[in-house]
This record gives sequence, structure tokens and C-alpha cells, in this order.
Amino acid sequence: MINIKINTISSIWRKYPDFKRLQMSSIFTGLGSWISFIGMLVLLDKITQNGIQLGLLWSISGLAPILFSLFTGVFVDRVNIRKFIVLADFLNAILFLVYIFVPQLDMKISWVLFFVIRFIIGISNSFSSIASQKVVKNIVNGEDLVAANSLSYTITSVIRLTGASIGGLVISFFPLEIAWIIASFLYLISAVNIYLCNWKLSEKIKTEKNFKEEFITGLKVVQQNKLVGIVLISAFSMGIIIGTFNLMLQQYVTNIYEMQNYGISILYCAEGFIAIIVGYKIAQKKFMLSNKINYSFIYGMIGLGWILFGFTNGIYQGILALIIFSIGAAILAPFERYIMQTQVSENLQGRVFGLWNTVTLAAIQLGALLTGIIIEGLGIRFVPLISGTLEILTGIIFFIILGVRHTKNSENLS
Repeated sequence: MINIKINTISSIWRKYPDFKRLQMSSIFTGLGSWISFIGMLVLLDKITQNGIQLGLLWSISGLAPILFSLFTGVFVDRVNIRKFIVLADFLNAILFLVYIFVPQLDMKISWVLFFVIRFIIGISNSFSSIASQKVVKNIVNGEDLVAANSLSYTITSVIRLTGASIGGLVISFFPLEIAWIIASFLYLISAVNIYLCNWKLSEKIKTEKNFKEEFITGLKVVQQNKLVGIVLISAFSMGIIIGTFNLMLQQYVTNIYEMQNYGISILYCAEGFIAIIVGYKIAQKKFMLSNKINYSFIYGMIGLGWILFGFTNGIYQGILALIIFSIGAAILAPFERYIMQTQVSENLQGRVFGLWNTVTLAAIQLGALLTGIIIEGLGIRFVPLISGTLEILTGIIFFIILGVRHTKNSENLS
């Protein structure tokens, strides 16, 4: 058993108090988001009359902020990040309370209000997420970036494991209004927590360019920097896998393993605990592969783990496949964040992080859509096979591009 006496966490948090506050805020908002997510599912059932209405309102209200978030990074590069996160969290705290009144309104008005609230909260969370990723470079020294990013990934994995469970308990034992009050309170705590930070910020960027021109500038960075481009390709392929993940766990437990629904929890816990353990160890050792080209095999490992899951026939086989998948993902996550933080100039990081965030979220939605199409056309087992193959192709592209780059550098030196 790993003794998480929090040596690494405590040392990083003692060294960088503002990073501690940033992570504590991510815990508060993460729990609040999961509780509100479960609450929204229940609320939708109250304000819709059939599955078509439910699916349409849920998909449109979820897709709208994803499409709009293409330009959020440009905005992040223009503002005082700390003040902005405080305002965003405070705004969300108010908006969650408005959900209380939605079921009491006329159906059409309740739909409009639900859409508007979810849209604004989605945009606000997108801004805060991009800003939080960008500001880490301002808070943490370069030699500790790998550890900091790994700790962030570990904490995200913990929240993923506990958030939905807490949300389910709240909805089961308390009135729905309590979910919104708790979510609002957690976001309010986060706002106060960030307000107390005093990290040194770069001056706001003064520019005469409009949002469209600045967004195009961010795209040019991706075109010019191959490593950043590969990270965005990975965001797409990994997003596709995430979009298939939840449904596949449910489908395999029910239709392949022929188990009760508790099997889904077993698979989630197996994947989540491995992510926590490996993420913690990476942070503890500040682990990073010395030769970047070796990360091409990590991409392949993730894809292989997901493909192997597609061939499983029992819960134990599924756990082993997800362990392979989770180890690869835990190794890759801090590396990709490190690339974005070090390969992109600070005045452009917001828009590039915004592009990364948008590609990931859009790919998740696409993955969910493709899941149904593949199941209907080819069968359940082809979903992990096809989506996992995309991640392996990402590894092959990474290997080729890094190999060509290494060859050119060698020729220049000679």
C-alpha cells in the first residue's frame, strides 16, 4: 500500500501557497460541478415531458458553450486572471441558486432559463479552467511544473471518483434545492479562496487586434510548433475515447459481463485509483521521459489499453485493460500540460489553452455520438477498437514528427 503521507503535496503546497489555494479551489468547484451535474439531470426530468425534449435541451445547452469557448482563450490573455476567476466563481454561485426557481415556471420559460443558466455557467467554467491552467506557470517554478501538473491530475481523478457519488447521495436524501445551495456555497468558497491569492501576474496585454485576429494568431502558434500541434491532435483522439468511455463501461457490465450495475462502480474505481496512485508517484519523482519521442509509445499504450478493453469478457479482464489505459493517461497528462506551458509564450497561452479545451470538449460530444452509430452499425466491441486506434495513430504521428525533427537537428549540427 502506498503511504500517501502527502510528502510531495505538502512540500509543493508549502513552497507555493498560491498553488495550494488554486488546487483547493479546483476541489471546491469540482465537487460543486459534479453535484450540480447530477442535479441538472434530475431537473431536466422535471421540466421535460419526453425523451426527445430531454435529449434536445441537454445536448443544445451543452454544445453551445463548447462552440463559444473557441474564443475564451483570447479573452483570458487580455484580463487580470485572478480577478477574473473570482468574478467567474462568484457569478456561478449566484446562477446555481437561480436553478431553484426553474421548476416553478411555465415549461417554455423554464427551458429558456435552464439553457441560459447552463450556457453562462459553461462559458464561465471554460474561462476559469483555461485561466487556471495558464496561471500555473506564474506560480510554480520550471523545475516543479511536472510535479504540480501531476498533482493537479491526481486531484482531478479523486474528484472524479467522489464527486458523482456525493451528488447522488445529496439528490437521494435531500430536496433538489439543497444540491444548488451546496454547489453555490462551494463556488463561493472558491471565489474567496482565489481572492486571497497574491501571485505575481504579468501585465495585461495591450493589443489593437480584434478577437478573430488574435484567435488566428493562436492557430498560427499551433501550426508553427509541432509539439503543440500533436497535443491538440491528442486532445481530439483522447476526447473521442472519453466520449465513448461512460457508455462502454455500462454496456460491457450489462451486456458482456452480465453483471449488476455495481460492476460499473468497480471499473470506475479501478481506473480512478490507478490514476491517483500513478499521478501521485509522478509528482513525487517529478518524472518525465528524457527523450520526448518515447511519449509516442505512451499514446500507443493508452490506445492499446482501450482496445484490449473491447476484447474483454469478464470484470477482471476489464480491470486489467483499464489499468493499462490509466497508467498511460496518468503519465501523459502532466507531459502535455508541461508542453503547453513551456512551448507557448505567455501572452498566447490563453488562446492556445482555449483551443485545446474546445477541441477536447467537442471531441467528447463527437465520441458520444459515434458510440451510438458504431453500436448500431458494427456492434459494441467495435467502439473501443475504433476509438483506441485513433489514439494509437496519434502516437504514430508523434513518433514520425519527432523522428523527422531529430534527424533535421542532427543534420544541422553536422
